[in-house]
Order: sequence, then C-alpha cells, then structure tokens
Amino acid sequence: MRKIEVVRRLGEWKRDKAQQIVSAEFSRQHFDGIFAANDDMAVGAVAGLKAINVKQDEWPIVVGFDATRDGLTAVTSGEMYATIEQDARGLGAMKALMGEPLLPRAFLSVRVRRR
Repeated sequence: MRKIEVVRRLGEWKRDKAQQIVSAEFSRQHFDGIFAANDDMAVGAVAGLKAINVKQDEWPIVVGFDATRDGLTAVTSGEMYATIEQDARGLGAMKALMGEPLLPRAFLSVRVRRR
C-alpha cells in the first residue's frame, strides 16, 4: 500500500500567494496532487508550476473549489484536473437572509467538474 502524505500550506485565499508557495515547494520536491480550497489558489498553483518551467505532463493533479469562470477555463484547457461546484443556496445563505432557522448540520451535494 502506498503511503500518502498530506502537507498543508496557507495560501490565504490568494492567487499570488499560492503561486509563490507552489514555485518554492515544487522546486524542492515533487508531489502528486494539489487540492486548493478555492479556484483562485488552484489557478495560482498552475501559475507557480509555469513560473518554474515545469513541463505540463510533469505537473501534479490540480483541483480547485468553487467552479469559478477562471477555474472552469483552466479545467477546459487542461491546466487543472477538476474544480468542485457546490450548491451555494444549499449553504444556507438564503435561509439566513430570509430569517428561516438554520440546521446545526446539513449535507450538501457537490458536483465535480472535470475534463
């Protein structure tokens, strides 16, 4: 069985910060995947790989979250493997705005948008 090591880095939800982190980290060691908590950081991770001239066929799998326009474009072009699309209404924002009670815990469906 293959050992999986999860390494956490704080991209501060920013594209440029993710680019800096990936450029520095991937220069020192290669890794198999990047899961970014939003598409902006995932696109920044791709920019970081480009900045250090890593050939695209040597990139780790890059997955973002939010299915933003930039994220979907990166998936379509093959720069990102996938982005996760969530049901924003299901997050409870609408209920909260309408004064309806929120559940203490809810399960939301998500959809993986991949190439």
